[in-house]
Amino acid sequence: MKLVQAVPTLSIRRMKTGWGSLSPNGTLTLNVELIRAPKESHSDEKKYHAERMAALQAHYEKLQRRLDAMYEDKLDGRIDQNFYDRKSSAWKKEQDDIFRKIERHQEATGHIRMRV
Repeated sequence: MKLVQAVPTLSIRRMKTGWGSLSPNGTLTLNVELIRAPKESHSDEKKYHAERMAALQAHYEKLQRRLDAMYEDKLDGRIDQNFYDRKSSAWKKEQDDIFRKIERHQEATGHIRMRV
């Protein structure tokens, strides 16, 4: 037995409440905000990733400036080799972690572009 359903009439309009409705006569009414919502969500997601990448990049660069200054302090004898090795190892590990986080945000923004 084959069931055949009629395609509903489609109406798009601004609605005060709700995302849509289906009337008894088969008219499907959708809120115009459904069209706008994914675009706003997409913009918010792109903005979030851009802000996070900028903050991570700034922190990465701050650590690099510290490493550079500390190296000069080591060369000038203001700090010893043991302190330099310990701090540079920790800061380089932190830079590696930041780099991986930046990569994940870049991958996410790549997926965002593919969805558009």
